[in-house]
Amino acid sequence: MTLKDVLKKASEFTKTELDFDVTGDEQSLMTDCGKETLLRLCGEFTDVKTAEKAVAINGKIVYSDFSRKVKRIFKVVHEEEKMPFHEERDGIKVNFDGEAEVTYSYFAAPANLNDEIDLPPKYNVTMLALGTAGEYCYRKGFYKEAETYDKRFSSAVENVTREVRSVNLRKVEI
Repeated sequence: MTLKDVLKKASEFTKTELDFDVTGDEQSLMTDCGKETLLRLCGEFTDVKTAEKAVAINGKIVYSDFSRKVKRIFKVVHEEEKMPFHEERDGIKVNFDGEAEVTYSYFAAPANLNDEIDLPPKYNVTMLALGTAGEYCYRKGFYKEAETYDKRFSSAVENVTREVRSVNLRKVEI
């Protein structure tokens, strides 16, 4: 899914005509709303996690070594052992040197129109378009519509991020 896919769907919701071949005020506004929705999703609603290998030098793993913008560190594993760590402004302080696997949450980087959005597949086009449409309506002064789209967006995010328990059904003989 690309940012352009999200904007097309959001423009269908808001009945806004966008011409992606020509840059204009409406396209710029909708693009800003789409980027804001990505940041809002990762900042307010959920932790989007990944794990990467990183190298500690002098007891520190710097954030710039990661491929994504780090939001929060969950776990550091060195030589198959979970290690203590301390988050600092520019990196992670650890008590070892060498390679480690770091599990962290990240902010989805604002995408260009044709870039793939860096989120797991459970976050779909419709969900992001609802958030984008809500932000667009809010910025245009359509507050009731903005509230409706925002509620639908929040509900969709809640539905995909809540924990689901599996239930085993047993056959009962009568």
